[in-house]
Amino acid sequence: MITVIDSLGIPGTLRGQTVDNPDSTKKVLQKMGSNEVEGRTQWERQKNPKVAMLCHTLLPGLGQTYNGRRLKVGLMVGFASFYYGNAWLNLKNWHAAEAQRDQFEQGTPEYNTRNDLANFYEEEARTYLWWSGAVWLIGLIDSWIDAHLYDVRSYTPPKVEESQTPQASNEQINYLTIGFTLERAKK
Repeated sequence: MITVIDSLGIPGTLRGQTVDNPDSTKKVLQKMGSNEVEGRTQWERQKNPKVAMLCHTLLPGLGQTYNGRRLKVGLMVGFASFYYGNAWLNLKNWHAAEAQRDQFEQGTPEYNTRNDLANFYEEEARTYLWWSGAVWLIGLIDSWIDAHLYDVRSYTPPKVEESQTPQASNEQINYLTIGFTLERAKK
């Protein structure tokens, strides 16, 4: 049993199954720090953050595919498709509205209507481009982090037996409870 102090300064204990053989403990710790897990090929066992970032740079979602994160692949492809697609459609509509606007004489109501529409589509295209960049950056950071944490995800700690009793009779269990209430402000 190991005594630890959490971020609030409250002491606690860390329970787990101890191993009498220091060589096996050293082997487990070295494996956890090497970014290598069980697998048939080196591609499955070890993930390189630079390769994950390069994959995502080439195609959003490919970095998550490299890391084996299927749910994140779906989310990344969905969000990227939505924002890239809307940016492209608004860009096309902007150019079409400008072409229609130029058919009318400047200052006429038809020209002003088409000009307002062109300005709207231009602003929408820029907004979706900004969001597309944000989605791309979030995916890039996520693929880098997942590649770094690949070996940690596959680590399963040893199971603690239910019949184990606490080592010390004065052992305490500390709980931290946070509550909040949502109230509507009345004017």
